[in-house]
Amino acid sequence: MGACGQARWADGITLFAAAAALRETIGARFYRIDEDRYAPRLAAARAALGDAAYETARVAGTALPFDAAIERALALPAGEESV
Repeated sequence: MGACGQARWADGITLFAAAAALRETIGARFYRIDEDRYAPRLAAARAALGDAAYETARVAGTALPFDAAIERALALPAGEESV
């Protein structure tokens, strides 16, 4: 969620949801340590966006094809650490 670190909250949530959808599709596990790591940024994104915009970004991410998610992530400006 480097996009959230750059205050691109909607992009971050969309890409996070796309990654979650991919993990579910391939059966990859999301470990508790990862949940703890992402929780503060997810909370900050929800606070910044509000519930409705957060959900809109999350739903958009779950429907985003893998290739499109990669293109979208690569189009973000470089800058802060990725998550």
